[in-house]
Amino acid sequence: MITKADIQVIDLLDVSEVKSLDEFKVNIVDTNGIWENNEKNFKLINCFRNLISVKNMITNSKLTKIIFVIPSDQKFLVNFSPYTKNFLNYKNLRDCIEDFANILKEYLLGHNIFLSFENTSTKIKDLEYGASFYFNETMLAPLFNGKFNGELITRSEKSEKITSLKIRNNILTTLDIGDNYIDFVNFCFGEKKEESPEWFKKLEYFDDKEKKEEINKLESEIIEAQTKIERANERLKDNNFYKSILYTNGDELVSSVFNILEKILDYSLTEFQDEKKEDFLIKLKNITFIGEIKGIGSGVQSKNLSQLDIHLQDYSDKLQQNKEKENLKGILIINPQRKIDPSDREKVHEIQINLAKRNNSLIILTEDLLKLYERFVNKEITTEKIIELFSTETGLFSLKKLV
Repeated sequence: MITKADIQVIDLLDVSEVKSLDEFKVNIVDTNGIWENNEKNFKLINCFRNLISVKNMITNSKLTKIIFVIPSDQKFLVNFSPYTKNFLNYKNLRDCIEDFANILKEYLLGHNIFLSFENTSTKIKDLEYGASFYFNETMLAPLFNGKFNGELITRSEKSEKITSLKIRNNILTTLDIGDNYIDFVNFCFGEKKEESPEWFKKLEYFDDKEKKEEINKLESEIIEAQTKIERANERLKDNNFYKSILYTNGDELVSSVFNILEKILDYSLTEFQDEKKEDFLIKLKNITFIGEIKGIGSGVQSKNLSQLDIHLQDYSDKLQQNKEKENLKGILIINPQRKIDPSDREKVHEIQINLAKRNNSLIILTEDLLKLYERFVNKEITTEKIIELFSTETGLFSLKKLV
């Protein structure tokens, strides 16, 4: 196993700190990020002398292994302006393959590499590496005495293009190995354990059969447990939707409250149209509930009840105009001090409770609505009983009467 400490990645822009190559099992020469020439042509790069220095180090090394990383497609910048402090021209490497490949041949590798442009993907074990170039198999033939002789390291998926090969005991790769260079190095030079044949996997000795059965049983239990966990998480998600009435306001609060009201009153609010008057209108057999839903930062205020009373009066006037009669009841479902833990919230003041009684209205705190819904789900209270309580109670709704 080759570790990070066994590898030196050489910075071609600054070779002054490069240590002796033979102090490392593997040296990586990455040719990305060096493609700049202050002159106006693509025949040279600024750091060509650094490439020559590294080439000499490689020639004089005896123990180490070398990996040359051919660059990904990038800009080759030329014609530097001392006035603007910028390069005035560029080409993508794919548009000057012969030029940049010749630079590598002349100052670093000592031989041609015969590249072609094509974006490919190469899979090594569980990792996938991209590449902009590949080694042209036909053009490589002269390097292998007229025929490619199997010094292949990697080919791309599906397209079968050569993306890594060995030449003169060095590895050349067009793969973007980046931070995964340790995995790539071990793939190239690490000890390779021979893969067991298919027939070997079928053999059973010692307690193989017992352990396989145990594994199968445990895997089935894991699948069953994962299913249960998923169901439990879905249930918690549903619960949190209802519990959200303890901190939300606006449309989010209305949505959760509507869902609860529909269930506990066995009534559909899907056809209710919000005309910027009351927040809900529930017409039952013997009573019509006109409701306001509020989520506020303060405690319950008289203006919240006054707003509800306006909705009651408007609806009553409408009935009178149509010469109709309905038994009306105002309900204020409110989430006061919504950013405070419900256990630390102030109690509703007697002034607001008495005002609700005077207006024949009922204040229901979202905390109490949630607990009421919990009892309904647990079948501790029926829809009929809830309708009766909402119809007859005024002031502040209390769960104590359900005990």
